[in-house]
Amino acid sequence: MTLPWSGARRRKRESTRRLRWPTGWLSPVLATVSLAIGSFGLAQSGGGANNQFGLWGSIEFRSSDYSAIHQWVGVVQRMREQQATLDACRADVTRCPSPETTVWLSTIERLRGTSAENQVSEVNRVINSIIQYREDTVLYGLTDYWATPLETLQRGGDCEDFAILKFAALLALGFDNDDMRIVVVHDADRQVDHAILAVDMGDRTLILDNYGVPLPPRGRLGYRPDYSVNLTHRWTHFLTPELTQAFIAQSLQ
Repeated sequence: MTLPWSGARRRKRESTRRLRWPTGWLSPVLATVSLAIGSFGLAQSGGGANNQFGLWGSIEFRSSDYSAIHQWVGVVQRMREQQATLDACRADVTRCPSPETTVWLSTIERLRGTSAENQVSEVNRVINSIIQYREDTVLYGLTDYWATPLETLQRGGDCEDFAILKFAALLALGFDNDDMRIVVVHDADRQVDHAILAVDMGDRTLILDNYGVPLPPRGRLGYRPDYSVNLTHRWTHFLTPELTQAFIAQSLQ
């Protein structure tokens, strides 16, 4: 099995750094947002808002250039470099760098051929159960470090490391990169930045979180998306109080 990753309690923070807009983009973007917000009320009355807006009711701006997200660039590069270690582990369990790596690979093999729903649920459950939550400052002596799957399996990790590990597992199970994103959010309830994995299941989106079971976005109404990324794109999310209120109202219907 070669993974297709070469094309991953209240806390003061959760090792996620906010993406800043490139100079010169903000004015036209805000103008677009204003127009979109103005049309949102019309879309709401027609019942079509779900098809026009993104995660948690946000307005999304997509780019094929994710170079501004330096941590993700580093993860993708190191994932390629570590493929040989993963291949060796797959061929001979005694060469696996950690027991968690063995469990992770065996879980992927066990889930092959099962339903997408079961795969998402089990990947989320197993990773949440075998990975110890540990801060970047403790593991790496850095305020922010995005780890590869193998690094997380060996050392533990924080929220985005859980999300990256789940992303890699679902890729290995045949999920399309285009149907998944690692999403950096602000958790308004806990007042921390956080990261999750969003998976498009076709008829709905599921949020894979290190806090619990997969839920649709309406199950995490305190989350405010900031930016998201996969192997080919990044998205920046704009959200206003009005859009949030409309999304919550619609979610509760």
